[in-house]
Amino acid sequence: MQNTLSQINRLIRSIDNAKPEKARMEGEKKILLEALKNEFNIDTLKEANALLESLKKELAVRREKVQEQFEKLKAGYQW
Repeated sequence: MQNTLSQINRLIRSIDNAKPEKARMEGEKKILLEALKNEFNIDTLKEANALLESLKKELAVRREKVQEQFEKLKAGYQW
């Protein structure tokens, strides 16, 4: 019985110690979501992920175009 009470007390202390960290993280999440809203007009993480995927695709296309143009230039000159 005493062992069980000790375990319960340890768990209570652990929970109490975790509460400030949880509050800090919730505050950081709020700040980050506000930044997404202000900079990209995004309200949810789902929207942010969709935008991220779209931007990744756009970046890949642009990199490919740059590489193609570089290869054309390179072919036109002796290196």
